[in-house]
Amino acid sequence: MRAYFKGVFRDGSGNPVASGQACVFLAGTDTAAAVYTSLAGTTSAAYVTSGSDGTFEFWVDRFDYDESQKFKVVLSKTGYASATWDNVIVDQVVLGTYSITADKTVSTTISVPDGVIYSVATGKTLTFSGPFSAGTYQVFSLTGTGAVVFGEKTRTVPPEWFGAAGDYTTDDGAAIRAAYAALTKGTLILSDAYLIDSGDTNAGLTLVDGKFIKGVGQTTAKLKAGANLGAKPLLYMVAGASGQHVQLADFYAEMAAGATATDAIHLDTSQSSIIDNVKIYSFTNGSGIKLSASTAHTAYFNQIRNPYIYNCVNGIELAGTAATNAPNSTSVYGGEVVAGATSAIGIKMTGAAGAGALNGCYFNGTDVEGSFSTATISLENATGNTFDIRTETTTGYQTLKLAGTSTKSNNSFRFFEANQTGYSDGTTSFSKAQVVSAVSGIVTAANIKLLLVFDPNDTATTETDRSTVGGTTAHVVTYRTADPTAAVAPATSAPHAAGLATYFTGSASRLWNTPDAADLTFGDGSNDTAFSIVTLASNNNTNGTLVAKYDETTVSTQREYFFGFDGAKLKMVCYDNSAAGASIGRSYNTSLASDWGTWHTYAATKSTGVTSAAIKVFRDGVAIDDTNVEAGSYTAMEDKTALVGSYYLSSASAVTYPFIGRVSVMLIVAEELTASQVARLDAVLRGYAGVY
Repeated sequence: MRAYFKGVFRDGSGNPVASGQACVFLAGTDTAAAVYTSLAGTTSAAYVTSGSDGTFEFWVDRFDYDESQKFKVVLSKTGYASATWDNVIVDQVVLGTYSITADKTVSTTISVPDGVIYSVATGKTLTFSGPFSAGTYQVFSLTGTGAVVFGEKTRTVPPEWFGAAGDYTTDDGAAIRAAYAALTKGTLILSDAYLIDSGDTNAGLTLVDGKFIKGVGQTTAKLKAGANLGAKPLLYMVAGASGQHVQLADFYAEMAAGATATDAIHLDTSQSSIIDNVKIYSFTNGSGIKLSASTAHTAYFNQIRNPYIYNCVNGIELAGTAATNAPNSTSVYGGEVVAGATSAIGIKMTGAAGAGALNGCYFNGTDVEGSFSTATISLENATGNTFDIRTETTTGYQTLKLAGTSTKSNNSFRFFEANQTGYSDGTTSFSKAQVVSAVSGIVTAANIKLLLVFDPNDTATTETDRSTVGGTTAHVVTYRTADPTAAVAPATSAPHAAGLATYFTGSASRLWNTPDAADLTFGDGSNDTAFSIVTLASNNNTNGTLVAKYDETTVSTQREYFFGFDGAKLKMVCYDNSAAGASIGRSYNTSLASDWGTWHTYAATKSTGVTSAAIKVFRDGVAIDDTNVEAGSYTAMEDKTALVGSYYLSSASAVTYPFIGRVSVMLIVAEELTASQVARLDAVLRGYAGVY
């Protein structure tokens, strides 16, 4: 690109001077400047000669000087007084096409106006190591393998510089790839709607480390995979060395009619990449966003923020192949994954068995909506992941599908505002074995002494005790009327408000109990053993028993422990039956009446200690006890024969403090759970029931 200057050499009387010399220097110096005597000149000169009318002209190449460079012109001819013009500005850029036929590196500051195009010949590279700027219009025309490279002083490049039409109908694939390739480090700026109807070997655009893509917003910045792209991802990062990362933000991606593209965005072996505020629509042959690790390099700490993904086979897919080949520690914040006609799985996570299990991923506040044909969430060989998300469906069951030998229960599920009736393992209604597996991964499986997983669809008079997973003998748990000896099926009206639970109406209709058993007793009169109780319930009774082993029948008092509400205050008390009235316990000395009719996880833990300090009470995974509840001289609980159930018996053998409300899960375990274990169980149980 060259700028033009024209002047007239005149004598002191104003007459033109022919054949005079106009020597050009850098302003304020005697340093000769390199100027050209014609627009197409290839050899620079230090001066030019005036014509018969005194006019002279020269051209300055912007590759030689910054546009801010000023010049000094000295006019001279024998017999005439010399004249000096200093601080001359040469800014009349000549529009047109400039051919680059040899490799060229430009270090000056370049600002290109609309109408100037650099045409780079095949096999040649035009490199700008200095700052470069232009508007949103074409600046370059590349032939064959001709290329442009920007140094780190040019951090943003739009595809329009390379001829992108941005009209959503012209194939802009080559322009986008050229613009992206021109960056050393920086960002491809999308400000229009671009059709990518051609691709490179891997994708519509192959992403590389340190080069980002940012749109001006989802409604304006758009990428469309065209029919001629073929079965390739729209954007793809090829597996490479550890540490490569990109950022993709603020644009919309979709497929054209008849297109067969696979994934919208697929990052393989990426670390610390960020995908932010991207909307993806109907990639019906692949995933909206896929993160994978197909080679022996680590891939972790990637973030997906506020995506909107609609009607893709998989909304978000995380895939690993071995211990070192997995996109672990991926975080997804907010956004929506919405099912369409071809949607199979909302969130899909697939790892390798054993050490290759996909782990440490976190989903927070993401909406997963609609009816997916295979699973809302599918985990295969994935462990230690956390889901704190909203799920909503319009028909049938939401689906949580767990598979693989290394899919462990430390996966934590907390689903809020869920309106589903339940979960499914993909073939039948939700396998209760899955919640059992989840609990078993948090506590010591052999210590599970009672584990009830309630279901509103049960019609039997008994509930299965699933504690046999730990090798204990299953207890016979029976639904009772107000007469504890009469067995009936659970209430069938209004069985649940949300999620999976059984409805109990207490003394008016339904209770549950199981006979005394050695593994439900945690004291021998001399020493206590550690135990804990955890339940997910929606209580409606100011005086209600979550679980008790307590019988005050006159002459045959059988008291061991009580966990429940007394005057709307949550408490856990252990009794020394040999010492009249002796007990230790802890309570939360504040009414929890505001909990009534809402779902909460309540837990109590007991160490081997014999003071009230040995007991802790939890609500929703957080310790809340603040008051001792104790009397007499306590030594230890005794091994008594009282039933275990959702009530206790008064001195007149009458049902007292019955639980009224809904229960999803009841767990008694022979160990003192840590605060962390209680918190994890809170998440797992809520996830199973689909309540928040």
